[in-house]
Amino acid sequence: MARDDYYVIEEKFLVFLYRKLKGSTAKDAEEYLQPHTKDFPISEEYFRFVVGSLAEEGYISGYKIVKARGGEVIELNAMGDISITRKGIGYLRDSGMI
Repeated sequence: MARDDYYVIEEKFLVFLYRKLKGSTAKDAEEYLQPHTKDFPISEEYFRFVVGSLAEEGYISGYKIVKARGGEVIELNAMGDISITRKGIGYLRDSGMI
């Protein structure tokens, strides 16, 4: 799979949050969980789509987008507020990532 494939991005995101939960990474979520980086080589729109999908599926919590009337994003929760859920950990286990 390509580095920008949806499932690759999704798993990197969840693995980071799981490591953060366990205290096994010193990386800062605010700095690491960003589009246009080596680990997340995707656009901001695609990044928001992935994160929004993870939230809708119940794999992460603490994520919320506020939209203006025209659908324009006016506020995005800080990545430091996002955490993995029990369902997200189960997804990683079932996919063989842990």
